[in-house]
Amino acid sequence: MKPQSVLTQGILAWVNQSNGWFSYFRIDSALHIESKKDKTLRRVTLKRLCDKGMLIRAVDRQGAYKKFTPAKRIEW
Repeated sequence: MKPQSVLTQGILAWVNQSNGWFSYFRIDSALHIESKKDKTLRRVTLKRLCDKGMLIRAVDRQGAYKKFTPAKRIEW
């Protein structure tokens, strides 16, 4: 089990460097998240990022997310 702040910062760093869709399995594998408590913290962290609008959760795939990037405005 890792300290909460270290794990949360690791998740944030991992998400920030990600591109496209990813699953929580990839985060677990990359950060060696194995304990039930660490998995709960990962789930809560991802939920908070979704609530803040930083991540989008896939509707059709369980546990899949991607970073939200606002569309650029096109001038006509």
